[in-house]
Amino acid sequence: SPSNYDGKWRGVISMRTAIQYSVNVPAVKFLQLIGIDAGYEMVEKLGITLDGDSDKGLALALGGLTHGVSPLEIAGAYGTFANGGVMNESHFITKIETASGKSVVEYKKASSRVVSKSVSDKMTSMMLGTFSNGTAVSANAYGYTMAGKTGTTETSFNEDLIGDEWVIGYTPDVVIAQWMGFEHTDENHYIIDNYGA
Repeated sequence: SPSNYDGKWRGVISMRTAIQYSVNVPAVKFLQLIGIDAGYEMVEKLGITLDGDSDKGLALALGGLTHGVSPLEIAGAYGTFANGGVMNESHFITKIETASGKSVVEYKKASSRVVSKSVSDKMTSMMLGTFSNGTAVSANAYGYTMAGKTGTTETSFNEDLIGDEWVIGYTPDVVIAQWMGFEHTDENHYIIDNYGA
């Protein structure tokens, strides 16, 4: 059972439980089931920059991309689920004004439907457990119901050590993407796993 998770899952678990405890095999199996091309196309629709054939593999299910993913891109992708399936273009600056208040440039909202509200609601439902009693329980914001996902990358020199970790959390009003790690890991630069993600 998830309460006595020892790192070795046996048998069949639900995707909800897999997301909650950051168990990777079901996501990889699901990508294998739907086909890498379909998964690749959806990741592109969610605004994640991909690198052609080098990103067309099963690592796509875990975010194992050639050039990685920026916090801005991943927040935009998860924001699609927070917005009921509609993706809003990510941006940093809303408006630039002169000292007298005259608008020089103003951001014009751009959005598109990526998935149906039904699919978005199901994705959110599956990710609620991550913050309520899964790998991000210690990051849960008091008074909010959050959905999201956590992840880690092991170091190349020791599979028991972590090179980086991230957490994406969202409510209907806000999406937060946090990454922590080292650009280059070595025996002196790694993270001690506190979350079990």
